[in-house]
Amino acid sequence: MKTKFLLILTLLATMFASCTKPQNDGPDTPPTPEEPPVDTRILELTADKNQLLGNGIETATFTITLINGEDSEDVTNQAVISEKNLGEIEGNTFSIDTEEGGTYTFTAFFSGVTSNEVEITVAPYITSLTLSVDKTEISGDLTEKATFTIIFNDNGSESDVSKQAIIYDQTDTPITGNTFSTSISGTYTFYAKYQEVISNTVDLVVKEVETPPAGNYAIGDLYDKDGVQGVVFRVPTEEKPGLIISLTESQQAWSSENVWVNCGFAKGEFNCEMIYMQENWEEKYPAAKWCYDLGEGWFLPSDSEFAEFWLAFNGALNGDNKDKQEIFNSKFTDEIFVGNTYWTSNEISEDMATAYVLDDPNDVVICLNPFKYEVYHVRAAKYIY
Repeated sequence: MKTKFLLILTLLATMFASCTKPQNDGPDTPPTPEEPPVDTRILELTADKNQLLGNGIETATFTITLINGEDSEDVTNQAVISEKNLGEIEGNTFSIDTEEGGTYTFTAFFSGVTSNEVEITVAPYITSLTLSVDKTEISGDLTEKATFTIIFNDNGSESDVSKQAIIYDQTDTPITGNTFSTSISGTYTFYAKYQEVISNTVDLVVKEVETPPAGNYAIGDLYDKDGVQGVVFRVPTEEKPGLIISLTESQQAWSSENVWVNCGFAKGEFNCEMIYMQENWEEKYPAAKWCYDLGEGWFLPSDSEFAEFWLAFNGALNGDNKDKQEIFNSKFTDEIFVGNTYWTSNEISEDMATAYVLDDPNDVVICLNPFKYEVYHVRAAKYIY
């Protein structure tokens, strides 16, 4: 009986356990994951102008502002600005040199935020430099000059920059001013440059000039023979050699020592021979040395020879004054100006020599006796036959 009772209890316990729901520690459905916070920050890109002239000078300046609710922060210096086709630009400004123009689109980036787009319209900027010359040919006798004109087109506005532009020859060597003459024949090609703009090229032909035979020279003619060049100021005759004056000049002292050299001759060639006899004359007599270095036969002219040159230079021998000056100066590499003081090879004493001031043409020259150590202009002379 007892055994039967235990069997009934076991059966009832089993039935009760099978009817009880198992417990679950969590909810019946999984929880919904939390959504990430929405970035409400706004990056605002603005420009102080939306139109530019494409001259590489006019500039647009950008400002970048980070807006977070009611707060805003200027992040211009930290943000990156990029143009759609050009890529990242440097800093926060934009300028461009272009002859085509167009529309440029910019966007800024900062701290994971992308700004709005800003468009800037660039107008084309066109510059040009036009070089022209008043002659296509000039004579190689230095009596003609070619004059250049340079016109600068600044986006439709033209101006004459002939005095400001630099003109170069085919060797990229600049010439002086806007005129050109030479005794060397040939074809020369020139171009001009102004504000980094380079012009077209122009050609100039310098015609070869035959040197007249001895005896056929006139005062003011260019002497160009066997590598020797000068301007004739005395025409050679059967009785007397001609004289030419150098195309260039220098500024030198007569001497650095106070010694009587016995330079009292009417011929500069003889005076210089006296100088050449002095010890270390090359160092102590710079005026004569400069003339000597021009080549064989060149010398420092005497006072009478220089006075003769001054008469020829001023046209006093022909009565045409200023015209003769222009003829001489058109051939000189270094022009002569009234008011200059020139050494001669004559001396007055141990410490003084003769110099001429080129004053009023009608007064010929003013003779001075300055100290030998003073520095004045020097021209060389040479005999021709």
